[in-house]
Amino acid sequence: MKKKLLAVLIGVMCLGAAVACNQTEEVVEEVAEGEVGEVEEQVAEEVEEVVEEAVDETEDAMPTAEEEYEAVKATLTYMGGLYAVDENCDLQIALFRNTDGDILTVISKGGVVTDYGFAENEEAETEDGQAYTKILIDEKEFGYSFDEDLTTGIVVDEDGASYKANELAEEEAFAMVKSTIVVE
Repeated sequence: MKKKLLAVLIGVMCLGAAVACNQTEEVVEEVAEGEVGEVEEQVAEEVEEVVEEAVDETEDAMPTAEEEYEAVKATLTYMGGLYAVDENCDLQIALFRNTDGDILTVISKGGVVTDYGFAENEEAETEDGQAYTKILIDEKEFGYSFDEDLTTGIVVDEDGASYKANELAEEEAFAMVKSTIVVE
């Protein structure tokens, strides 16, 4: 959002410069009459008005966090997730597919989303030989494996330790997504 706002502000500044350039003929006439100071003030005021109007329009067009979340949610399909049931681990992993078919991974520890994005996946094995999917995201490694019943499995933390896990409810998974959306 900050990038969009910055782009809009730059565009507005360019628009202001264009307005100033369109005033060239009037400026030349007034300069010829010796009213340079008044012309500068007038052009500055007009540019300021244009900038203020554009900023107001941009702020009015900015979606709320809830609107942004609903728009993002509409593009995601929940594929599944697991949370550790061990008291020594509070890891949650949620997997979503977007409309382009890419897998979005959201990882939460201690109830706070720590990592999310389009991760790379590899096949791996725990120390005791259990196969799992290794998630490579933000230079960290996590992992998961669903059991045949798809309601239990394991999660693997960034230290490589594996923990028994249960199915993560879809509501909780989307709450994780919602926590990643910040609209200022």
